[in-house]
Amino acid sequence: MNKSNLKSVISDRPLFYHHMEWILMHPRFGFMMMGLIALSFTHNQILAAVLFAFFIAELSMRIAIILNKRRTNPYRSSMNQKIDVL
Repeated sequence: MNKSNLKSVISDRPLFYHHMEWILMHPRFGFMMMGLIALSFTHNQILAAVLFAFFIAELSMRIAIILNKRRTNPYRSSMNQKIDVL
């Protein structure tokens, strides 16, 4: 992805949220997070800081995605909203 494509993705909010949701739901992201959790059992302070930063970034992005979905489609069923939160 070249620089102009990256700028267009970031400036286009729906496209940005779509890409971020795809990344967060991808199995490789889950495996990466599980790997960081496994490495955190080594009691290494740097790994714990990296894991904390990843979790904060992930949680804030998931909250932003949920708020965006509620704002763009307020008539979603409550079951879909509960699935998004899980």
